[in-house]
Amino acid sequence: AVACDDDLLVGADGTRQWVRWAVAPWLDARGEVGGVTIVTEDITAWKLAEEAATESRTHFEAIVESATDAILSVDAALRVRSFNAAAERVFGVAAAEAIGGPLDRFSNNLCSALRPPWRCTRCPPRWARRRPRRARTWATTRATGPRW
Repeated sequence: AVACDDDLLVGADGTRQWVRWAVAPWLDARGEVGGVTIVTEDITAWKLAEEAATESRTHFEAIVESATDAILSVDAALRVRSFNAAAERVFGVAAAEAIGGPLDRFSNNLCSALRPPWRCTRCPPRWARRRPRRARTWATTRATGPRW
C-alpha cells in the first residue's frame, strides 16, 4: 500500500486542494491481485484552518513577547507555562528557569507588581489594607486570573 497524509494539488486555474490518499491492491479468492483500491479525502478545509491557527499563534506570541507588561500563564497545577521578556525583568528570573516551576515562587513579587485597583487575595491583611477600600477588582495568583 502507498499513502500520503497531505498532498497539495494545484489546478490549471491555480486553485489549491489538499488531499489525503491511499492506494492498495485488492486480492481475489486465489490471493492474486485483482485490481487497485484508491481512497481519497479532501482535507483542504482542515489544512487552511491549521495554517490560520499557526499564523494566529505566531501573531499572539509576537504580541506577548513585545509587551511591556509582565505576562505569564500557568496550568491547572499552578506551574508556570509561559513567561515573557517583561516578566523576566519584573521578577528577575530567566524564562527558562521560571517555566515548569510553581507559581507560588512569584507570589510576593506578584503582589508588589500589582497596582490599584488590583489586590492580591493571597497577601497578608496588612498589605491589603494599604490598597483603597473602594477597589472592586481583584487579581488572584490562581490559574483563573482576575475575578470581578
